[in-house]
Amino acid sequence: MNEISTFFALHENMKTVLEKPSLFAEKITRFSAGGLGACAYSDDITVSELARCWQHEEYHIKCPHCGAEAYITQWAGKVGSGGYWEIKAYCPHCGKEYRYDMYAAGNACRAHWTALRKILQEEREAIKDMVEKSI
Repeated sequence: MNEISTFFALHENMKTVLEKPSLFAEKITRFSAGGLGACAYSDDITVSELARCWQHEEYHIKCPHCGAEAYITQWAGKVGSGGYWEIKAYCPHCGKEYRYDMYAAGNACRAHWTALRKILQEEREAIKDMVEKSI
């Protein structure tokens, strides 16, 4: 198995990860949602899943430092409002991961957290189909 443990390495090896998702099954981040002290959704995300999510515009936001395109690496959604408690994003231009608090996160990402979850679910199915066809 190939080892990718940073968002920099994922971005640099994107083509390989997308072509061979079964080689990149290690967990790299987590998505979650909740409210009023309860967790309604929580999921560990693999390198290949995150790479495929990054292919969707909804997973792109503006870097708060340089204004370049950044890629969402982690999100924590608010169940009640559909907004976010927090988002983290990696900016390849800066080479850093930035944290957006609940006020900045809502402005940075206009997609409802359930839309991001749906993209993840669709990409998981696509990866599963891809792996099954290669067996």
